[in-house]
Amino acid sequence: QNKGYAKAFEKIEARYVFQGSRIASSFREDTRCAASLEDLGQWLLDEYCGGAGPAAKEGEEAKAKEEREARLAKLEAMQQPYPYHFICDSFFITAKVLHLGFMKSVRDFLENMKELGRHQHQMRRLQSSRQIWGAGPYASRTEQQLQQIEAWVSEHKEMHLCYECAIQEEGLLHQTLQYYKLMCSWLLTFVLPKEGETNPAAVTA
Repeated sequence: QNKGYAKAFEKIEARYVFQGSRIASSFREDTRCAASLEDLGQWLLDEYCGGAGPAAKEGEEAKAKEEREARLAKLEAMQQPYPYHFICDSFFITAKVLHLGFMKSVRDFLENMKELGRHQHQMRRLQSSRQIWGAGPYASRTEQQLQQIEAWVSEHKEMHLCYECAIQEEGLLHQTLQYYKLMCSWLLTFVLPKEGETNPAAVTA
């Protein structure tokens, strides 16, 4: 176990993504997956404010309402700015930066590659049609479509190469992978606190 990482991990608080951090609101949108805002609010109440009390279960409406208001007040107080440690700030801000920057570039790169393949297939089909139609009635229309697709393919090939150069830059790729390896190790402390320990070496490359 790496004692340095163990001490650093103690400074990282999972509540950062919900509680009064400078980027908490955007994190809530990223992490709630398919849940509605009402589902998210209920989960926060249950997770951090103790859930519904016995009064609610017994159907005592007045007490249930009072308990809910108390939990809502507690949740509202939890949203206020909180002095998180610099390590915690840096850890989650890095995650957000990678999510908006590097990982978005990867997604755009893959989407562009998919569209490029589709357009290249269509371009080959039109090239075959040009040979078939020759000087027929659809020749000019086919030629116009082919020129448009060839221009699109040429432009997006350049974009593909730009994305590829940026994403495969050795220093950036290495540091990004190191960060996600660190994050996986931190997450293991919640799932397997004893086996995972707090050592990034517990996550195989």
